[in-house]
Amino acid sequence: IERITSLKASRSLYSSAALSLDRIEINYRETDIFPDIVYVSPKNKALFVAMLVVRNERIELDDSLASLIGKTKEA
Repeated sequence: IERITSLKASRSLYSSAALSLDRIEINYRETDIFPDIVYVSPKNKALFVAMLVVRNERIELDDSLASLIGKTKEA
């Protein structure tokens, strides 16, 4: 969770473990060179996102995920 840099709502067709097209793209850094991406489709998106953000406040959210958990962009 500490390595996650951002979350973004996605409807990507890229292959992943997520069976649904209503996905969340998780960007994280396994190494300092290249970012990695994984797609997930949690049953409860709001709870999933909120629990990640509680554990890592540095995670950047796109507007749709931020509004899903009632978080506003800081100026």
